[in-house]
Amino acid sequence: MTDGCRDGLFGSPRFFAQICGPGDPEEDDTIMDLGNEGGFHPLTRTEMKCLRRCAEGRTDTQIGAEMELTAGEVKSVLSVIMMKLRVPNRMAGMAKAARLGLLELQQTH
Repeated sequence: MTDGCRDGLFGSPRFFAQICGPGDPEEDDTIMDLGNEGGFHPLTRTEMKCLRRCAEGRTDTQIGAEMELTAGEVKSVLSVIMMKLRVPNRMAGMAKAARLGLLELQQTH
């Protein structure tokens, strides 16, 4: 399994800098600070739908079928979400989204 922040489209430091801004070299390691709960870029409706479905355990293919997207498009959307949340991967993204109250998961008994 690949991580969109390190592989594929987001593997290029130049592309990452275009998305996140040039930043200060001394602050580069804070781009994905897992402890920083303050501030994140707002998510679109599509991003929120993908995030919640991912948190429910659906695969990229399942999410795509429900939202009329390809699995690759879902992967790209989720990678952008992880950058907006400033986390390195989906697992950290789900944890941070839950802490921020972005997930409305149904409780099962």
